Amino acid sequence: MITLLKMPALFLGMLAVFCCLGSFFIRENRYESGHLGETVLFGFIAYYFLFELISVPMMVLGAKLHLLAWVWAAVVAVLVIASICLHLGMWREWGKRSGGFWRGKTAAFYVMLVLIGIQLYFVAALQENGSADAAYYVGSVTTNLATDSISSFDPYTGKALDFFNIRYVFSMYPAANAVLCRLTGLHPLVVTKVILCMMTVVLSYLVYAQIGKALLKEKQMVWVLLCFISVVNLNFHTIFSNASFLLTRGYEGKAVLCNIILPFLFYLGLRMYQEKNGKRVWLLFFMTGVAAIDLTMSSMMTVPVAMSAVILPNLVRKKRWGQSRLYLLAVLPCVLVLGVYLLGVRGILQIPVVR
Repeated sequence: MITLLKMPALFLGMLAVFCCLGSFFIRENRYESGHLGETVLFGFIAYYFLFELISVPMMVLGAKLHLLAWVWAAVVAVLVIASICLHLGMWREWGKRSGGFWRGKTAAFYVMLVLIGIQLYFVAALQENGSADAAYYVGSVTTNLATDSISSFDPYTGKALDFFNIRYVFSMYPAANAVLCRLTGLHPLVVTKVILCMMTVVLSYLVYAQIGKALLKEKQMVWVLLCFISVVNLNFHTIFSNASFLLTRGYEGKAVLCNIILPFLFYLGLRMYQEKNGKRVWLLFFMTGVAAIDLTMSSMMTVPVAMSAVILPNLVRKKRWGQSRLYLLAVLPCVLVLGVYLLGVRGILQIPVVR
């Protein structure tokens, strides 16, 4: 019974934390936004950006998982309290707007809610996946908890590592999930295969909603777009589709990459295209690159390509050649990680485990 109460509390609590982090980012950087969904997405990026900056040094220095958990809890608590205290006016404004949220919604809006609800039920109660990647993500969370360490043991065998696995060394997503398990007492299977799968679904549709609002003049058509995407996701299941990752492997970093990070980069490209001055999105590009590495090392090649596809056409169109250095800075984290990875697989560079 306690577990059943903790599950929705953690799910809603994470959304609240994302919202607080996003509102702090928006207000402090003068980024104009009136959309709660956009704020949650910014907070999601900020959450994993900050976790990467804090967890990687602690892992390399041999810190214990319980220490990382308390440090992270303290950092998040300070930022949430600061956000609430500093942005009371914004919260009141959103509170006034929420009263009229349900007025004027078309039938497509309610159909959309039903379709997304079906997907949430599917990933929480029906999905099954026994791949090697699935075993790694759950096994890594479990191993970190059992050994009170950070990526210091092989999740497949439990063997103590002398050197960190170069394929996953900067991907701290399992460690972030282990921290959630440590702080809440929930089982790794519950956190990964239920809560995080549902979170991936919700955030992916928030991204698509923001893309729809940026592209469609008639805002009610956004709900039609989400209905269409829902139908595609429910019926397009091949190993090559992001729909398969969304509904059967939503707790894996690659699922978050293809369903949240890459569409979010496309959204940032739209914002850069539509704004007279695109400097406001550069910090978001940089933070997204770091957060993507935290989620999965696959980002080291995919994210720079995606950033190039949305940034370079904007630079050419607006003839802002001076912003090329900002583009290079945005892709730099992924390029550096790729360099470390290539040195590691060739045996030139190894990062020892400190105990």
